Amino acid sequence: MEKEHFLIGKSRISGEVTPQGSKNAALPLIAACVESRGKYVLKNVPEIDDVYTLLKIFSYYGVKYKFDRNILSIDSTVITSPKEKIEESKKLRASSYLIGAILPSLKQLSLNYPGGCKLGERPLDIHFEVCKSLGIETIDGEELYFERTKEGKNVVALRFPSVGATINAILLSASSEREIIVENAAPEPEVDEVISFYKKTGVIIERVGRDIRIRGKENKKEIFHVVPFDRVVCGDYILLAAATGGELLIKGVDFRQEKAMISKLSQTSCQFRCFRDTIYIRSSGKLFGGVTTAPYPLFPTDLQAQFAAACVGSGGACRIKEHVFGSRFAYFEELKKMGVSGELKGDELILFPSRLKGGEVFAKDLRSGMALVIAGFCAREYTKVYDLRFIDRGYQNLVEVLNSINGDIKRIK
Repeated sequence: MEKEHFLIGKSRISGEVTPQGSKNAALPLIAACVESRGKYVLKNVPEIDDVYTLLKIFSYYGVKYKFDRNILSIDSTVITSPKEKIEESKKLRASSYLIGAILPSLKQLSLNYPGGCKLGERPLDIHFEVCKSLGIETIDGEELYFERTKEGKNVVALRFPSVGATINAILLSASSEREIIVENAAPEPEVDEVISFYKKTGVIIERVGRDIRIRGKENKKEIFHVVPFDRVVCGDYILLAAATGGELLIKGVDFRQEKAMISKLSQTSCQFRCFRDTIYIRSSGKLFGGVTTAPYPLFPTDLQAQFAAACVGSGGACRIKEHVFGSRFAYFEELKKMGVSGELKGDELILFPSRLKGGEVFAKDLRSGMALVIAGFCAREYTKVYDLRFIDRGYQNLVEVLNSINGDIKRIK
């Protein structure tokens, strides 16, 4: 019996669509709800595997929740030590948020090394440095062990503006009665969502230049917070329309967060109109250009695979320089199966104009999976995309959404 896969045919993406809630905001917001020890409601939470996995991990610590129709109710008033090993953390990079969510309550934590997509070297060194600054002893062995042993410093200086490390620094500092400054903090909007959440709880927290200043206070224990749109998924929709010569109205977004993508594609055959919470895109030709990934607001690493697929899918070419993760080009081998030619040299990938053909390809990680979907819509004949578990980690009801904007895609079980 054939394995589960997507069956994708050539399509012209068109219509209207509203992106799901942000995966990269929902996960740290859930961790903030746990750290804050109360009853909270998050709305617009995407129903994706990564969210379910993180919730299951927290349930081992006594956290109760109800999750239905994108509304998540969390009761974290009681935090207890788990009675068994938590294997799920091996599946999820965001399990690193347990450091900030659990340590303030239990003072010590044993953790399997966080898993997730294989994107080259993704060490937790910066997280460990945050812990050291805040008086937390770390033992890095087969398992990770953390224990708060002293008060720590008032300044946490990040040598790189890591999103995960910045969020852990906020989580670990939110209950502190003294002011803590996180220097060189990540500028991403998802970090600002965590700041916004904590402001609602009564924590004194704000950005000052490239720093975040935090002084903990008695938390309000019942907060309602709306998860914003997923700016990566919005970027996916832009690229789907751009690659297929399509026309798309994207609703419920902040177009300012897509500035890097819009600016790049505006240099090609794409036309944009942005107004209030909408983005309109129309495309009529080949895509091309070079991108270098970097922290927000520059071009996001989470969209470089999709950008590459869109360029060659439209008959164009591109040059990608990956400066965030050590290796994020696993999709290149899969694109070659579809007739794409190019050169990979270290952290740089060059793709030449190619005529895509259908084939059998395998998602290697979350974003490369979407890149192959984009390529499938551009290819002659049908494309089969396997290893859907990676795609399910970050996309809710993907087939139904793409069908609604004229995408020829089926999930074959």
